[in-house]
Amino acid sequence: MTKNLHNSNVKNAYLEYSDAKESTKVTVMNDFKNISKVENDLGKDVYAFNDLEIGDMLMSLGYSNVLSVRRILSILRDYVFWAIANDQRGEYENGINGMDLFLKSEKDLMKYVSNKQISGKILSLQELEDLINIVDNPIDKLFIQCPYEFIAGQEMFEMRSLKMSNVNMENLTVKLFDMDGSEREQKISAKLLKLLEDTESQSEYIFNNGEGGSRARSRAFAESEYIVKPLKRKSSEGQMLTYASIGAKYRRIQEFTGFSYINAVALKDTRIIHEIVDLLEDNDMYKPDGFVFTELQSRLRDRYSVEISPMQLYSIKKKYEQIITIKSL
Repeated sequence: MTKNLHNSNVKNAYLEYSDAKESTKVTVMNDFKNISKVENDLGKDVYAFNDLEIGDMLMSLGYSNVLSVRRILSILRDYVFWAIANDQRGEYENGINGMDLFLKSEKDLMKYVSNKQISGKILSLQELEDLINIVDNPIDKLFIQCPYEFIAGQEMFEMRSLKMSNVNMENLTVKLFDMDGSEREQKISAKLLKLLEDTESQSEYIFNNGEGGSRARSRAFAESEYIVKPLKRKSSEGQMLTYASIGAKYRRIQEFTGFSYINAVALKDTRIIHEIVDLLEDNDMYKPDGFVFTELQSRLRDRYSVEISPMQLYSIKKKYEQIITIKSL
């Protein structure tokens, strides 16, 4: 039995049935815990919720983006289908999956997004995963993962100048070059390596994130030694993507994902906050102190060859405090 979990026997049976990886099961269990208060208030399992109750549940969860709303509805839709197939709903059984109907009929999921805004929004690990998963083009995924792994530089030059010849696949390192001629080498994740390979081999860009099926418009990339290539035109052959194109790239990602605050700075700050959380867990601490922030600077320097200024550190501290305050509310 799981403490504070409504109808825990059924929820646990569903998770045992699921073939999802363990980390996903932990996330789903946390989702179940989050909706348990609503289930307890209504006196019934979420598999029996009607449209109004589903809407109230979404409002209570206070998600900050549409992707998270879609994600929880998709998880609960699967849960309800399982409950129907395994005769779990008892007196509530009517053969109807309310979550499935809600997803198909509700056209404006934005109404269930919280209007509480955090300045310089930080992504949770789940939001980052949602963001990567919803994006189709490898190059768009790269615009998310590179800044998250501290690959940016002045005017995003480190990312724009990336070449596969500068990537050590065996050691998972990359040599980076900035506009001022400076060089550095840092570790990268296997996930980023795969995205670099996928982007380097991508021959055309699919607009609007592939919305529109076979009618989705596409355009070829220019021939170039750079991984991040511009779209094909006479003046772009052999060139790297221009800095002027970066803003438009993030605006398109913002539009089709609903993450209106996504940019290189937000992604870099997100990673730093995640590093702080890791340090707290490593040292069994509840909140960061001078030791944690000193260790943070050392870790960024040693692992990623990244330096943060006192002003940047001050900003990170404020963002961390703001996130904790919002969570407590």
